[in-house]
Amino acid sequence: MANLHELREIAFLIGKFIPVWLKGRDDYYEYRFYPKDLLNCCFVCRAWRSAMLPWLWVLFEETKMGKVPNDILLKYSPYFKIIGYSYKRETLSYAIIHAEGLRDIKISYMYDDMILPVLNTHPGLRSLSISSKESHIDSTIVLPLGNLSSLVELEIGSTIMTFQELAAILENKPKLQTLSLDSIEINDEPPEDSSNLELPGLTALHITSTQINQGVIHRLLECSPALRTFTLYLNSDEGFQASECVNVLRRNNPNLESLLVQDHYSLEELDVMIEKASPLVKDICVDVDCLEVSTFRAIASRADTLEKLTIKTGGAHLDMINLSRCTRLRELHILVDNLTTIGHSKRIAQILCDKSWSNPNMTHFSIRGLRPQTSTAAGVALPQGWIILPADDLFAPLGRTFPRYSEVLSAQPLISGLDAQLLETFEEMAHIQEVVVNELKYKRLVIDHSRN
Repeated sequence: MANLHELREIAFLIGKFIPVWLKGRDDYYEYRFYPKDLLNCCFVCRAWRSAMLPWLWVLFEETKMGKVPNDILLKYSPYFKIIGYSYKRETLSYAIIHAEGLRDIKISYMYDDMILPVLNTHPGLRSLSISSKESHIDSTIVLPLGNLSSLVELEIGSTIMTFQELAAILENKPKLQTLSLDSIEINDEPPEDSSNLELPGLTALHITSTQINQGVIHRLLECSPALRTFTLYLNSDEGFQASECVNVLRRNNPNLESLLVQDHYSLEELDVMIEKASPLVKDICVDVDCLEVSTFRAIASRADTLEKLTIKTGGAHLDMINLSRCTRLRELHILVDNLTTIGHSKRIAQILCDKSWSNPNMTHFSIRGLRPQTSTAAGVALPQGWIILPADDLFAPLGRTFPRYSEVLSAQPLISGLDAQLLETFEEMAHIQEVVVNELKYKRLVIDHSRN
């Protein structure tokens, strides 16, 4: 008998892939999904129901099948562990308040007076994602947000606030590990007496699509000595001094391992952030169009420590990183930039099919955004030894295989010529366990004969 975690995974795979692969007229990746398939999985037996119902909202969201039917929502919401809450779903107002087991809530574009009862009803939340329809955060929800002392993850989006309001929300958060500020505007400088703000357990800080005073960024870094992941996507680099930010990182965040940066930097500031941030950085993500040679050189300077690289490129200068020198590199993820021509996409494919760039430590590779013109027509059989999973699936953790269900997973669709070519290239590299091309994930199927 599979454990409950395996039941969730297998039901998710069955519900998303097995009964629904149909060749589309225009796109060979097209498939159709019927809500009843997933609901039927939930009610196979009591064990499956107890395993899947708490995650039903997530399953519906991940399979892009739309909304959980209202009758199911009202009847089974008390079992839910996670739910999304939007002003478009009036039924959720009732369901979310009566879902006593909720630990994770996503509130999207709600008016603050509708958010307040949700916060008051669930003081034990572990994860909260909240975005407001108000132009400025309402003072009535600042205190309830500050009282959520059990939060491990907090995301605040789409609002304007002062640093004092942010500090009040972050007070009394000893368990907080991840803080995300998305589309937030904070223009005031932190006051001198703000040194009492402490986030000792914070390991990930994400500041994205934001207009935020650089002093606020520095203060958040200073109060987070355990920080390991730092994401900084600014709406504008006006007034941003990368050298000052780097000094704060090196002084206060010596354990930083992951650095993610996006557009709206000048290239000079971008290079400084990549090359001179904390010395232990081993995971770099550069989501910037039209990178210059200097940025690739900055990335190459991290060759001795680099373990994961995500980069947006059209193929130009990619070989300057000299991946053969990155002996610790485990994951390489390429985002084909918006300005990439068909010719550049073909160049990327040629680079990837050259075995010389690989190294025995690399296990994961992905490339997204390749133009359809780079692929031959669909209809190539999936090479033996590989299975297909969702590109961003929730219930199939990396490194996990499903040997008991290999006969179910063998019902795979035909794939493109380019995908097949890449898989054949990786066939001789047994260390490559996972390949993602656009939105399909190819995983090497390792049969564990020790399990019955």
